[in-house]
Amino acid sequence: MPASGRVLLAVVFPFQPFVEHGGLLPQRPPEENLGMNPAAGWEESVNRFAEAALAPTGFDIVKVARVPYLCQGDTGAPYYNLDDAVFVLAP
Repeated sequence: MPASGRVLLAVVFPFQPFVEHGGLLPQRPPEENLGMNPAAGWEESVNRFAEAALAPTGFDIVKVARVPYLCQGDTGAPYYNLDDAVFVLAP
């Protein structure tokens, strides 16, 4: 990537990762654990994600924005409104 390049990365918080494993089979945890607290607030989650996932990559965080993330619902609600962090990263 050229030095002038940028990466946009969007991550939903609270961070509760899982792996879908077929249609009706149960979800399973990912193989790599970032040590995120699913009960943490948005700001704490962003900071922890930056330390655990972004810092080791060598990218610098240029900007972070908090934006709404609408996701598919279930039998309890037609959709869910979550908080998304959009990171602008530079090499």
